[in-house]
Amino acid sequence: MSTKIKILILSIVATAFITLLMVGSYSSYYDSEADLRTNIEKKQEVCKAYYTKMVQIFKDKAAVKNAYKEDATQFGKDLIEGRYDNDNGKLMMWIQEQNPQFSADMYKDLMNTIQSEREGFFVQQEQLLDLKRQHDNLFEKFWSGMFMDWMGAKKIEVVILQNPETKQAYSTGIEVETSQMFESK
Repeated sequence: MSTKIKILILSIVATAFITLLMVGSYSSYYDSEADLRTNIEKKQEVCKAYYTKMVQIFKDKAAVKNAYKEDATQFGKDLIEGRYDNDNGKLMMWIQEQNPQFSADMYKDLMNTIQSEREGFFVQQEQLLDLKRQHDNLFEKFWSGMFMDWMGAKKIEVVILQNPETKQAYSTGIEVETSQMFESK
């Protein structure tokens, strides 16, 4: 076998190897990016749904608390009116004097719900950020970043909810005083 044929065969094998490597890498990174993009988009929708559920739970529990307050007020009003109606309070004579007791249990339940739902929402947002980090890493690394450029892929933007105090602290670089967080507005 002549040297030219050996060089030609070696060139064909090297070209085939490089082509397979490039196609395999392109395919692998394309699939990885597609998987991460899909997972991020799904997680973003899960966060929206979770937030919607969380806010609705807060509203429902607050509505129950308000209904309880109104019912307790009306009950107390009816109790007092029954005591002093036209029959000189005879209706109430058989009831032992006892005022309705106010219970903070509903407030405790509402606070526990708020805390647990916020923790659950935080976990969802944290998972979303982790998926975004993985996706961003594809763009930041040399080999995968090169393929991301060739594919024309773009980094995904995600929405992470922040309260006004967090936005203020990070825009000014100054921590919000804890005492200011609890002032009535």
